[in-house]
Amino acid sequence: MPETSDGTSVSQLARTEPVGSLLRPPALKELFEQIYGGHQSHVAVFLANDERESWAQLQRLADDAIREAVKRQIDIGLDVVTDGEMRRAHFVNSLFDGLGGIVENPELDDDERGFTPPPDPQAAERLRLVSNPLVTESEFLSSITEHPWKVTLPAASNFYATQYSSSAYGSRDEFVGHVVELSRELVGGAVAAGASYVQFDYPLYPALCD
Repeated sequence: MPETSDGTSVSQLARTEPVGSLLRPPALKELFEQIYGGHQSHVAVFLANDERESWAQLQRLADDAIREAVKRQIDIGLDVVTDGEMRRAHFVNSLFDGLGGIVENPELDDDERGFTPPPDPQAAERLRLVSNPLVTESEFLSSITEHPWKVTLPAASNFYATQYSSSAYGSRDEFVGHVVELSRELVGGAVAAGASYVQFDYPLYPALCD
């Protein structure tokens, strides 16, 4: 087996893990579409519209789907597993579900909406934390497996392309800097709930170029 300069074998450096969401079971997918209606509205929106019973049902279906997904990942030999992002309407909702002040872009027509790609969000007011989806994910993963696992959230650089309220933020750098602060709080909650591996997805590198 080839070795690195410090004598570590290549096999010791390789790691297998999923990147991205796993496919949802049909029943869970149908319930997501029923609740969200193809929109990216976060949890606080439809809970305010008397969807609590549907949300509880979705969580029960997600619990079962996560157990099966984690077992399958372990059985095929992955070194690190995820919950498949089964609780999210879209993979970015690990951040969006935690923030108050995020709304969908109202300029999109219904036929332009969907889960892929998600509607462009915008910050209608100064953002604030309203929940921590990563804590829910971390607590459940901790309760069902001792195998290494990770949680994910979108990188703050993604917000360089997001519309924001000029009355709430004086500049785009201030806006994105605030997203970084809020992301750190979400990560801190996940770590406290047992997470030792946090992955940042969806970095919008082209938006960082002049």
